Amino acid sequence: MLQHLATPDSPPSPDDLIEALRALLAGYLLTEDERQNLQQRLRAHPACSAACTARVPQRRKLLPAGHQRRPGRGVGRRERFRCLRTGEETTMRNRLAALVVVIGAVVPIGLGVGTAGAAPGESEQVTASVMSTQRNADGTVTQTTYTPAEGVRPADLARKLTANGVQGVALVNGAGDVSAQVAACSYGTARTWPTGTTCFSRWSYNGWARPQMYFRDRSNSLWPVGRAVTKWNETSGIDSHYRTFSAGCPSSTVHCVIVYNAAYGKTGEWDGVVGMTKRTLNAAQTYTTGAYIALNESYGGTEAQRWNTACHEIGHVLGLDHNTSTASCMYYSRTSQRYPNANDFTLLETYY
Repeated sequence: MLQHLATPDSPPSPDDLIEALRALLAGYLLTEDERQNLQQRLRAHPACSAACTARVPQRRKLLPAGHQRRPGRGVGRRERFRCLRTGEETTMRNRLAALVVVIGAVVPIGLGVGTAGAAPGESEQVTASVMSTQRNADGTVTQTTYTPAEGVRPADLARKLTANGVQGVALVNGAGDVSAQVAACSYGTARTWPTGTTCFSRWSYNGWARPQMYFRDRSNSLWPVGRAVTKWNETSGIDSHYRTFSAGCPSSTVHCVIVYNAAYGKTGEWDGVVGMTKRTLNAAQTYTTGAYIALNESYGGTEAQRWNTACHEIGHVLGLDHNTSTASCMYYSRTSQRYPNANDFTLLETYY
């Protein structure tokens, strides 16, 4: 099963790693050789080594004839991994979720999706997310997520961005990859926006009962940003406030996110892009320290479509990725759906 992981000189393919992780998630009983090979290969990834050392479950021991295993014993979904960096233990599901994100960061174009140069339709999921990631000189990380214009497929957009010189572009499959199947990274049809080390990047509380988000609107009156913010404020885990740009940021303990709007055009980084959200993460990629939204006027649209785009980008700022349901404004591309769905709210409340 894991024979492709046994060659130390060649990196495992995304499909090999997916197969291994799927087996672990299902409680598959690994042989000792398979266990050691998998452990060695996972530890070989720099991102994984920097985070912590994974312990792969050992195979169940055989019992003598006539003996019965007591309930709850053996290896399965309850098997645990120990993170040596922090000393804390997390469940097998959460650790695997982190490993998937780590592997996704090492493999340039996501899990099971292929590269930006792959042939159209090859291993493609239309609900995938198009992102770019850059490591800054001070150790922080900048991530950008791009919302395709109507009729633009994510894989095509990834190819365009790469051809136009955008660095670190990745196609992350939010519908079918392993992380989408791990409870820590999803709820129903909703998905989190992962970082290189974790499923979800939080905004700090800064002494408040809930993180305080102030969206300073610099867009024109065609974009219903205020109404989109009001809807997101219905979640109980994080507070979202609308504020005009001229009103400024009310406090140093709140998070102010500027919403820009312009006719950015249809070339370069904006080729096929109707909106983007850019966020900055701390060096550990566990907290979001800043973000802004840009809405592209060049693609026009109805009021409902513009509302959809504003709602979509605000959801990214709060920490969500694409929703696989068209009943949510977090669906991968522009629609006329103006609101998040219940799964989006529940997933946010899982982390706040």
